[in-house]
Amino acid sequence: MSAYYVQNFGCRATQADGAAIERQLTEKGLSRAPSAVEADVVVLNTCTFTAAADQDARAAIRRVHRDNPQARILVTGCYAQRVPAEVAALPGVTWVVGNSHKHQVAPIAASGIASWIFLIFSA
Repeated sequence: MSAYYVQNFGCRATQADGAAIERQLTEKGLSRAPSAVEADVVVLNTCTFTAAADQDARAAIRRVHRDNPQARILVTGCYAQRVPAEVAALPGVTWVVGNSHKHQVAPIAASGIASWIFLIFSA
């Protein structure tokens, strides 16, 4: 069984979305890992309210990739929606899912298919 870890950045909406993503991943049969280092799939649910929020998300992506290079990293949220190509170019990112397709995070992550998936995005 694969393990997941969800890290949320930013606003209350992001926190609520993250809780929903965790429930959906559990329903798909994944178990919750205690940390990103122990996860097979790491979901980074981002905010982009400030430049600092973007920087925090990039730093988290780099940290997860450095500390757990085997992890598949899925980036979603406002940062992924706003600049998907920038996010996809970061080392270690497996999937980029915009807000318009956030409801598909669990099926994508549970699929185990480690290929680039760009679900772009209603403007």
